[in-house]
Amino acid sequence: MRSAIIPVAFVLALIAGCSSNGVDHTEQTAAVTSGPVTAPDATPTSPLGSSIKIQSTGYAVGITEYTVASPRQEADVLKLDVTMHTLQGQNVPGTFFVLTADGLKVEGADPTAGQGSVGPLLAGTMIEGEKRTGTLAFAVPANAKLDKVVLYQGTINPPKAFWTGD
Repeated sequence: MRSAIIPVAFVLALIAGCSSNGVDHTEQTAAVTSGPVTAPDATPTSPLGSSIKIQSTGYAVGITEYTVASPRQEADVLKLDVTMHTLQGQNVPGTFFVLTADGLKVEGADPTAGQGSVGPLLAGTMIEGEKRTGTLAFAVPANAKLDKVVLYQGTINPPKAFWTGD
């Protein structure tokens, strides 16, 4: 019987300690104003032909300078020249997409790659001092207007950089 009194006394003391002690705990709400809410976009954006330095984190940590340039349409394929130069540490190149003015988003491919391969431009980890230059191809309609090029590093991560089209 004595062993049951101690836990009950402890629970009662705990409840008493959690009481309000005369303090008003009613919820207060902040005033809400109407209007659009926009979050600041910290993703670096640059015109095609310009370079952007990207800090990579996670698996490979480093700084790599990316340049995307020379868009050219060949039938239903948009081609872009890409240069990546790892200035510090290591880098996994990432994935490039283009977004057309009509909202079509297309992943790029290395035209020298075999079936099921990303090709030498995007394959494997880059080490400090390594520089890769090549062409990426995007299957877009011949009359599509390029809005931007998007670089992702990881499939669930937000974009790392944008290059804007004409």
